[in-house]
Amino acid sequence: MAVALQSRVSIGPTPFGHRNWISFIGGTWSGSWGSGVVMPGGQDSQIIIPNGAARLETNYLLQTYDNPPAHIIVKTHGWRTGPPAILAQLTDPELADRVDPNSYKFRIFIEMESGDERYQDRLNCGMWVGSGMRKGLEVIYE
Repeated sequence: MAVALQSRVSIGPTPFGHRNWISFIGGTWSGSWGSGVVMPGGQDSQIIIPNGAARLETNYLLQTYDNPPAHIIVKTHGWRTGPPAILAQLTDPELADRVDPNSYKFRIFIEMESGDERYQDRLNCGMWVGSGMRKGLEVIYE
């Protein structure tokens, strides 16, 4: 899955860390059970802790290429961790393009939900673990 991002909005320091809001503006996805687009309007509510690690919490909507299309709610929770200098580069879209994805960890837990009968059995009770990487104003999930 490739998710296109808007530039982050810094909410600022909170009791839990420095919070950022990053809106999803689109993207594409494919898997063994289907493919489609990432709908605009999703978001990552990110908390950066003092060592630079990011706690990630996303909510977004997928639309399948089926006719008629199905809609799938996706929620992820996870962490992006690594050396502070590498993590700092990931906050700048230009520098993030040059960061080796093997130099940091980006792990997520994924839940999905759909009201469409074609996907309910497969998705509504499933749980997945994934990884990701940051490339400019895009996140790639596996």
